[in-house]
Amino acid sequence: MKISAFFLIYFIFNNLSFIPSGNCESNLKPPAFFSYAWPIGPDTVRDFTSIDMQSITVIDIGPDSLSYPPSVRKSYPDEIYELWHNRGKKLVRRCYDRPFGENRKKVDTFTVNDLIERWSYSMEEPGVDGIAIDEFIRDTHAFVSVWVEALRIIRAKYPDKLIFCWIAGKGLNAKELHLAIRDYADYCMPEIYYRESAAKGFPDFDFPRFREAVDILEQNAPGLTSKILLGLGVHEKLFDDVPDIDYGDFIEAQIRCISNDPVLQKLPGLAFYAPMALSQKNIGRLDELIFEYYSGR
Repeated sequence: MKISAFFLIYFIFNNLSFIPSGNCESNLKPPAFFSYAWPIGPDTVRDFTSIDMQSITVIDIGPDSLSYPPSVRKSYPDEIYELWHNRGKKLVRRCYDRPFGENRKKVDTFTVNDLIERWSYSMEEPGVDGIAIDEFIRDTHAFVSVWVEALRIIRAKYPDKLIFCWIAGKGLNAKELHLAIRDYADYCMPEIYYRESAAKGFPDFDFPRFREAVDILEQNAPGLTSKILLGLGVHEKLFDDVPDIDYGDFIEAQIRCISNDPVLQKLPGLAFYAPMALSQKNIGRLDELIFEYYSGR
């Protein structure tokens, strides 16, 4: 028998409280669901007083003017922060693993202080609960050394703020960085994005990179699994590339795969890139799928 939508929403809002955990005082009680950008479908008025995913617990509200050049409007009225805090959501600023240059591309030469300046600027914004760093994708030794030290400092500087780290789903096997994320961040979000065209034989496809990525992270940093929000790509224009596959079915197959795996089903939640890029139909379906597969946890 299906549980009513009202009960499911009631369950989520009354069980996803914030409790101390690990090194931080702001960790989320699982399950946690992270949205890259506001979870608002194309047919919903974007005044930021309504969203289309009640299941989402953490919302990336975009970068601030210091993190992303040139200055762009990414600030919101105080009432917006108050509204979503009152509805049980946490709001985090998007920061970056490196500064941007004048050409709008990330630079390859940067210091710990460069990162701390930008990350601190976001941490100290009124109404913001933490940061989401986008994204650690290169295992260049010089980069990793700077990242590790910056994570250590930012955690010590803001022990009560949330820190989320997006990392590459493959090609980043930097044990030192994985250990730092385990020790200093609240959550690690590996990007495991599947295009429909990569799922050969779908629906008979088991999405092997989900488990492979988690196993590597746990091997490099024992205990990190408890902080992994598996990052799913739900950007319709990028990943819906086989006309004969219904994209809503494709999203459901990924969530079902995670729910059926004995290791993945124990992860503290999911992260999504990027619900705002879904059709109105599929952003609603994603919300329903989260309730369906996670309401009993």
